[in-house]
Formats: sequence, C-alpha cells, structure tokens
Amino acid sequence: MGDEKVYLIEDDLLEYVTTDRDDFMQHDEVSDFDTLAELTIAGETALDIVYEPDSSYSYTDSYHYYAIKDGSHLALSDTLVKSWLNTLTSLDLTDYATYTASDEDLSEYGLDAPAYTISVNGTIEAQSDEESAEDVEFVLYIGTIPDDTAEEEADVIAYARLGESEIVYRLSSAEYEILSECSYNSLRPTQVLSLDWDIVTEVCIGMNGESYDVDVMTRADWEETGNAGESDGDEEADGDEPVYVLNGSEIDFEAVMTAADAMEIDTFAEDAADKTQELSMTVSLDRDDYSSVTVEIYQYDGESCLVLVDGETVGLMQRSMMVDLREAMTAIVLEME
Repeated sequence: MGDEKVYLIEDDLLEYVTTDRDDFMQHDEVSDFDTLAELTIAGETALDIVYEPDSSYSYTDSYHYYAIKDGSHLALSDTLVKSWLNTLTSLDLTDYATYTASDEDLSEYGLDAPAYTISVNGTIEAQSDEESAEDVEFVLYIGTIPDDTAEEEADVIAYARLGESEIVYRLSSAEYEILSECSYNSLRPTQVLSLDWDIVTEVCIGMNGESYDVDVMTRADWEETGNAGESDGDEEADGDEPVYVLNGSEIDFEAVMTAADAMEIDTFAEDAADKTQELSMTVSLDRDDYSSVTVEIYQYDGESCLVLVDGETVGLMQRSMMVDLREAMTAIVLEME
C-alpha cells in the first residue's frame, strides 16, 4: 500500500477468486424480443409460425399465432406458443460441451444434421420516442446423440449451437423436452370452441332429431317485443345485457354456454365421421369476416366422441363433455313443456 508494511487479513482471497475456466468464458445468448414476426422450425418437425393478431383467419380474436400449412393459416394456442418461446429465450447456455467446435467436430454432438433448426425473426419495441424498434434474427441448432447410459432406448443427450458459433452447449433434459414439442398438434389449442359470447347473435343446437334455435338480443330489444312480461327478466337490468330466447320465451342459457366452453380435445385425429351424429351446434356471430362456426359431435366409442369444426375433423374428446352439453339443453327444453 506504499507504506512498506505488511497487513494480515482473516479471509482467504482464494475464496473470492473462481478457478473454473467456464466462469471466464464469453458465452452466447439467445436474443429476447417483444414481438415475434416469424418462426421456422426444420428437422424432425417442420413448422412455420407467424404472429398476426389482427387477422381474419379465425372466428375468434383469441388466436394470434398461426401455423402456415399448404397455404392455410391454422390457429395455434397463444398460451402454448408463448410458453414454448419463453423456454427458447430463457435457455441457460452455460453448460459448455466444447469451446472450439470445427465443422468436423459437429457430428459428435448430432449438429452435423441437427434434429431441429429454429429460425426466429422478431422485434424489440422502442422504449422511447427517440428510439427505433430493433429487428432480432437468430438461428438455434439442436443436435442429439443416443444416451448410452439411459435405460430407455429413445433417450438422448441434446446439444445446442447458436448460429455459426464454435461453442456447443449441453441442454438439460427439461429444456430439450419442451423445445422438441414443437409440432402443430403440440401447439394447437385444445379447446373446441373459444367464443366471445358478447358477439353471438344466434345458437342453433341439433340433437335427438330436433333443432333448437336460440336467438340472442339485448334486454332493451327483448322488452320491445312485448314478450318480456312472460319471462323472469329483471326490469331494472341493464338494457344492453344479452337475453336468450327460445320459441318466444326467455331462457337461462348459462349452463349451455358453460358446457360449450368446457369442451376440450384429448387427442387430435383425422378420422372420418362414419358413425351417428350425437349433437351439432352452429353459433352465429356479429362479425363481417366470419359469420358463424359449427361444431359437429359424432359417436366414436364408449369413452370418446369425434369432433368436427366447420366440417374439418379436430379430434377426440371425452363423451361426458357432449353429455353435459346435451343435458344442459335438454333441461331447458323440458322446463318449457
């Protein structure tokens, strides 16, 4: 310290100095972004995803991410896509397998022919008026090799490489498991219907060989028909609240809506509907770009029903969900008799 004296300290300085070479390495980082523009996955899964929140590809505003397949936009689950992207951008690239991988070395990590090539285009939004939005682009390669120590033959060790970096990282089994679930079926919504009931104008339910047309109108419009006195409607209720009318009488439609919202696909499938139709439900919407959506439910087996939406097979759902919907509508019909 310049005074030619020696000082004693109680602490061991080596406790504060790392001896691990990895701690001194400058590692790669997956770029975070605010908005996804396009995501392309190639390899064991081929999938193109775009973010188009203001599109008219679906009957609902619940979907903002779409898979592009054969020129069509297929809705994906916002929740599942965001969770997948969060795993991608949160990767902990610190477990080094090698710092200097040459092209010849890549085969040791399955990166000469990657299991997945993930290309991302996104945007970082400007934080102030003086700043401009920033485009983000990166490519992540994921390679796998068999895990000879695992009991299961299908188990693998996964590695990652960011762009043309010479550094190869090990991925945790949890990270790989999530990122490998990137097929269309892995990311599509499981809910049969994602309705905004505020824009529903009519619901037509077909079951037991009968058809039931439920009109939806505001309380004010219902009172103007002169039939409101026959219902249990509250005269002090908001004039804009929805009223559900069947055969000229106001009905309680809440149980039907709850049952419809609860329908979930257990297994996606492409089976043809070759058995008896159990129930159909057409919902008319106050939209210029998508006026209605139709769900058809067919017999499949004792546990499941086959579900079609707008004529396209979606998959199998528990038969009990169809029964709940049918019983909710049946209860309304019986109460009116």
